[in-house]
Amino acid sequence: MTTSCAEAILLVGISCQVVPTVMASAPASTTRSIFVRIAIHLAAIGLFVAACEYSDPGPMRTGLIALALLAPIQYWMFVVLERAFERRYQREPVVSALIRRFEMKLEDRFMSLACAGLGLGLGVVAAFVTRAFCRLPL
Repeated sequence: MTTSCAEAILLVGISCQVVPTVMASAPASTTRSIFVRIAIHLAAIGLFVAACEYSDPGPMRTGLIALALLAPIQYWMFVVLERAFERRYQREPVVSALIRRFEMKLEDRFMSLACAGLGLGLGVVAAFVTRAFCRLPL
């Protein structure tokens, strides 16, 4: 299956929302869990190996490799955001992806917005990386 550069950019940009959405849908602080940390890093390694071994050379391969490199970066940026929130407010944030929770305060809504912006920002970075590599002959 071959994909065009525009399809690869769209898929990679959308896929960058996976990590913030998973972090926001968790009922408790997930950055404290060693299991989640290991799972995210192993998934990124698996995606990198799968992209290199099983995808055809082209824009989709470079997009998947960019996504594999950006997923741990997203996780660690989320850890930094969460720890800064905990230092400032002395509690864990209540983060929501798409729904409004009634126990959310204003600072929790800003944290949710920051998490969504994190995914959107890194989606744009991944799209630019994919677009740059689309122009290079592989």
